[in-house]
Amino acid sequence: MDKKLYTATVALLFISVVAVYSMSVFATIHFEASEFLFLKKQLISVIIAILILSVVGRMNPYNVFKPLGFLLFFVSFFAIFIMLFLPDSLVKAALGAKRWIKLGGFSVAPTEFFKYGFLFFFAWSLSRKVKDFQNGSLIKEFIILTPYFILLAIAAAIIAVGQKDLGQVVVLFA
Repeated sequence: MDKKLYTATVALLFISVVAVYSMSVFATIHFEASEFLFLKKQLISVIIAILILSVVGRMNPYNVFKPLGFLLFFVSFFAIFIMLFLPDSLVKAALGAKRWIKLGGFSVAPTEFFKYGFLFFFAWSLSRKVKDFQNGSLIKEFIILTPYFILLAIAAAIIAVGQKDLGQVVVLFA
């Protein structure tokens, strides 16, 4: 594990705790909530993130991230599609857009996981094709990339039309 990177990441996480606490004054006044509500949530998230970071940092990336990437990609793509058909009791809607799946006491946004899963899948698949691709032309490069653009366009259409979330589409294409 890279100790400098780990230390910098942990420091940024704790800076986020301070930032969230300093910004919660407005929410406390406006929503009449506890002044420690957002601090508690952020602190719990940071502790979980540090634990995950500590465990993942010690793993062999070739053995762990390949199956994890595929799992993230396929499960999140399926979740994005299936969200369109789930009842309101399982999907949290905001302003007519269904973006979060309710799981127990919290909600999950599949598009957030799809971004990472697509990057894993894209990197894995493209690395296999680049090995066979030596001195090709620009047209051959476009032919190689076309299936990925089609897959990304399908996901973007489902997100933009079905979930009414153009912001996520912009982030995906960026």
